[in-house]
Amino acid sequence: MDAQINNFAKTRQDIISRIGAAAARKLLRQALYIIVKGANVVFDKAASSSHDDDSIYFDDMISKFRSQLTSLYNLDAREIAVTNSRPVGCTPNQRDRFSTDDCVVARVNQLSKLYNTRLKNLLTTLTTSLAGSTFVYQDTYAALEDILQNYKSYGFENADSACCRVLGKHGG
Repeated sequence: MDAQINNFAKTRQDIISRIGAAAARKLLRQALYIIVKGANVVFDKAASSSHDDDSIYFDDMISKFRSQLTSLYNLDAREIAVTNSRPVGCTPNQRDRFSTDDCVVARVNQLSKLYNTRLKNLLTTLTTSLAGSTFVYQDTYAALEDILQNYKSYGFENADSACCRVLGKHGG
């Protein structure tokens, strides 16, 4: 995400050079920024051979994310929506990796929930501590969990295999 923030900083400078600092600040502060990040953090931990404590791992990730979000704030981002980690233990890829026919790899979903709790607390703290900011926690975990549990009501035939059947037993 550091590279994306650097790219945003360059784009911000381009905007300032075209419309001036005051107009750029106003424009950037009114924009909505959407960050989709959580699942990769969980995938990385699940794939890691490290036996480090999960709490320590996610505390480190959240600390780095705090710094990154603060950098965005310092670049005039004020309205920031952040998605949490979806139930990645239900993906065909993870089910193949952990050799399970169950719809859920419980260990991986526990990692998602651990990350999500820390993320929600971070966003609440940042909204309180950074003047004029609004950090919105988008709960993709709950939305996708509902789809997985009630897939027929959403028009799906099954919830346990990928549509394209590319790799592995479950198609993912």
